[in-house]
Amino acid sequence: MFHVGGTSSITCALVRSGSFYLVEGFSTTQFWNQVREGQCSTTSGLIGVMAAFLSKAEPRADDADNPLKYITMFPVNEETIAFAKRFGFDYLTGFNMTEVSTPLMTDMNAGYDGLPEATARAWRNGWFHTGDLFRQDEQGKYYFVDRIKDTIRRRGENISSFEVENAIRQFPQVDEVVVVGVANEVAEQDVLAVIKPKAGDPFDPAKLIEFLSPLLAYFMIPRYVRLVNEIPKTETNKPRKVVFRDEGITADTWDREKAGIRLRRERL
Repeated sequence: MFHVGGTSSITCALVRSGSFYLVEGFSTTQFWNQVREGQCSTTSGLIGVMAAFLSKAEPRADDADNPLKYITMFPVNEETIAFAKRFGFDYLTGFNMTEVSTPLMTDMNAGYDGLPEATARAWRNGWFHTGDLFRQDEQGKYYFVDRIKDTIRRRGENISSFEVENAIRQFPQVDEVVVVGVANEVAEQDVLAVIKPKAGDPFDPAKLIEFLSPLLAYFMIPRYVRLVNEIPKTETNKPRKVVFRDEGITADTWDREKAGIRLRRERL
């Protein structure tokens, strides 16, 4: 209930004279039991890796036999689309944050409690700066690109860590992944993928690079791959990227250039 995802959902239920089934927290193993027990037609947004965790469960004949009708999901990609189809519900997406709930139509908040410098950085010239990058198409629709602090700058190219993570997540042996920029020997950054592999077969970083080659531009493909047992999360189940950004290149990090794998721009 400390998060806008909890308070806004309960507020919506009260406004619509609906009922709300409150649980202690998100649980991969209990989620569908709770949905059926509470006869829930919708739920708080499935953000980040929540849908990915749920989609990894073994398929069952009664997967779509649940009361869910509509869910807000972040992000929407091939994996989440397949997840919605498998469990038989529709979905929408959007952008939101606790500080400025529904940010395209909001009044000012009172700032961060006891943090005047952080408040001053966020509020400038009458605008709240979320720290996110978006693009807008000709129809006026907005598309999330990345968090500004998570964007990677490599040899003059801006790289969305969000886009690279979505591609890596399609590799069959990947359970979880975060992508961060790390300083290189010359200037700017190189791409580091921190991966929690699925249990089973040994993980071969070279095969991952081969898999990514047709999916990503050459400059977006990670130079470094690090395998970990766990990726730490925030209280809202988002990965703590700052941990790996601060640690940088560790002794157990694989370097594709040292492995003799160098990628070049294709010439037409």
